[in-house]
Amino acid sequence: MALSKAIKEIAEKKQISFYRVSKNGGVAQTTLSEIVNGNNLNPTIETLQKIAKGLDVTVTELINKAEIKKGE
Repeated sequence: MALSKAIKEIAEKKQISFYRVSKNGGVAQTTLSEIVNGNNLNPTIETLQKIAKGLDVTVTELINKAEIKKGE
């Protein structure tokens, strides 16, 4: 769930819709939706790279944000 919270927070802060994250990153909307809704708790590194690209952040930034959310 920490990853989903991180994605939501970054997208909200950057004012990027999930549709735009999907299109910019080249990740399927259903895949992104499953991750954001907590139905996929273990995405591949390739999927994380696509989501990070869609959010215009590095994979490291995305994972670090998820780790922070995990601790909250």
